[in-house]
Amino acid sequence: MDVVYSAVHSLDGHLYALTIVDTQGGPEHDELRYLWYQGTDCFVLCYSIADPSSLERVRSKWHPERVLHASGTPAVLVGLQLDRRFGHHESRSEFHHRFTDNDERVPVSRAEGEALAEAIAAVALVESSAQLSKHVSDVFDAAVRSAAVPPGRNRRKCTIS
Repeated sequence: MDVVYSAVHSLDGHLYALTIVDTQGGPEHDELRYLWYQGTDCFVLCYSIADPSSLERVRSKWHPERVLHASGTPAVLVGLQLDRRFGHHESRSEFHHRFTDNDERVPVSRAEGEALAEAIAAVALVESSAQLSKHVSDVFDAAVRSAAVPPGRNRRKCTIS
């Protein structure tokens, strides 16, 4: 089941009404999910920094679906769980050793996220951590900025899928 959130976001002294639709990714939803895309002002395509396969799903599933159903709509690429890349008190090599010993997966690097952002022509790449409250509002700032209307228009609504 898709989940719809409403929020008000403040940016540069203006308030924007956001409608955020978190769509289901399962194949059983493929034939209906695109119905949400009509009128979408910005797509926020997310992957988990802790799960490289989720980055590949953006490349192989979410980006092509966006292009097929809403090719002119901007996208912001978002790396979630930034706190999982490496711990605050350990080196990158110590973290990779610990992470791969337990999981066999190496976290997605910033460079890998940047390469995908460029490949899919995303308007921004934002890496965030809800656990650390780091860069979460930057996600919404980037989405609102990408959906900004030309001067003279008065729309203060942004739909994000």
